Amino acid sequence: MIRLVLIIAILLVVVIIFVRQKLYRSRIEGQGELECGQTAEQFADRFAVAMGAKTELPALPPVLVQGKSAAELAEAAWLTSLEILRHQHEAVIKRREKALLRAKVVPAFVAIVIGMAFVGLKIRPALGILIWILLTLMIQIPVWTTQVVDREAAKIAIDLIKKRRLFSRIRDEEKVVSCLKGLAWKRLLPFG
Repeated sequence: MIRLVLIIAILLVVVIIFVRQKLYRSRIEGQGELECGQTAEQFADRFAVAMGAKTELPALPPVLVQGKSAAELAEAAWLTSLEILRHQHEAVIKRREKALLRAKVVPAFVAIVIGMAFVGLKIRPALGILIWILLTLMIQIPVWTTQVVDREAAKIAIDLIKKRRLFSRIRDEEKVVSCLKGLAWKRLLPFG
């Protein structure tokens, strides 16, 4: 019985990783290398002005500030729209952030506890792996149910880019929009 549940759990993890690969990586890797002629910081400022941000938004991560690729500009637009959403729906964004934090911390903690159980209690490896996979999948449920936040932020960014024409070249706009569609699925899993 343990083997059957273990096989089903592993198959579920593989399916989730495949879906994330298909929805996120395939869109970003193929589209994101195009240089767009402006830095992510400049674009985020223009994007925030176009969105009508009334408050000062937090700075972008240092990795993104000088980036000029379509993927980096898309991530700047996505992060900016997430910050604007934070001002409108603070409780939902906080719930999403807590779910993401738990999804990163709990699997590592459970792995440590199960590692100690291997040594101290002499449990079977298949049972330990099964427990870890099941607990990791259970802690992912809040992440999946709040996934709508990331998709909504990407949708807002895409609508604004198409409506305001923030790029001088259509090709740049299409690449950034394609990357934004992929970024909506970036945090489907806490790792990778």
